[in-house]
Amino acid sequence: MSQKANQKKYFAVQWKSVLRWGVNANSLNQEVSVHAGRFPVVRLREVIKDLQNGWSPKCLDRPVQGNEWGVLKLGAVSYGIFDPMANKALPKDTKPRLDYEVKKGDVLISRSNTLALVGAAAFVDTDIERITIPDLIFRVIWKDNSPVRGDYLATVLQTPILRAQIESSANGTSPTMKKVTKPALLNLEIPLPPLDVQKEIMRRVEEGRLKIRQEQKVAEKIAEEVQREIERMILGLSKAESRL
Repeated sequence: MSQKANQKKYFAVQWKSVLRWGVNANSLNQEVSVHAGRFPVVRLREVIKDLQNGWSPKCLDRPVQGNEWGVLKLGAVSYGIFDPMANKALPKDTKPRLDYEVKKGDVLISRSNTLALVGAAAFVDTDIERITIPDLIFRVIWKDNSPVRGDYLATVLQTPILRAQIESSANGTSPTMKKVTKPALLNLEIPLPPLDVQKEIMRRVEEGRLKIRQEQKVAEKIAEEVQREIERMILGLSKAESRL
């Protein structure tokens, strides 16, 4: 065997270039590039005007009721789908900040959470009133005639290529709470297809989400049937040995 064939291979990166340490993370950064596709790549700051974070007053330990005002919790955006029920009611003696009220069409991005959830984004696709954004959530402020759709932006921020950028820029000493700064988010590199392609992408996304919901219902029904059968077997109402 030649000396060359017997040589071991090593993975190496410069320490100053390592933003998020870990073989898996840095292998991903080496192998996957946002520039690998055919669409142009832009910085987020090029297609939006600003990021606005909200206000976190002391709230009641329950969701809003009736015509009360409320403030979103991080869970409202943590899993990529906007959840308006994840909120806390504002006390009646606290005046709401109207400039932070959530509106249909908003893109909301968490600025603090666990590493896996920091930078999570959601598109507000429903009419909502009397709910405001907290300090730990950014709202996208749009430029006039921005070349990016809100639903597309929220979706692309959830992709592995963008998650790698977000997680590598997250900071904080707590292992359970990381933060991502406004400059870091504004510096994200995003593929920018034409608006008609973005529209088609979102149509496919919605089709996929509908299929997932349908399959979840089927899976839940099967799980319930299995659970009922197991209970019958435990109670001796169904012969377990016949299933073996």
